[in-house]
Amino acid sequence: MQFSGATALYRLLAINVLLFLAITIVRTFFFLGGADTEILNWFIGKLSLPASLPHLVFQPWSLISYMFLHTDFLHILFNLLVFYWSGRLFTEYLGKDKIWATYVLGDLCGA
Repeated sequence: MQFSGATALYRLLAINVLLFLAITIVRTFFFLGGADTEILNWFIGKLSLPASLPHLVFQPWSLISYMFLHTDFLHILFNLLVFYWSGRLFTEYLGKDKIWATYVLGDLCGA
């Protein structure tokens, strides 16, 4: 209910945080269970953006999934702090409806 009434900025922040928490919880269970983390690393590799174009052809979903993937606490902390501050300025001056397109286009250009 909170998510449906939130602005686009808060929705994007929530998606990033929830996916980070999901990866962290799965990583914790793998560690506590003594399981091999190679499977988890393979899965994260499939969500990450490959560096070479031939590899990108075989995992095109990574163009979208990499923009929500954070594996370290400091990585997500600083990314989301900067995104929150700049997103507040962006929505104040340019409007709330353009933040989704700017987020996706900015990440695609960064890819």
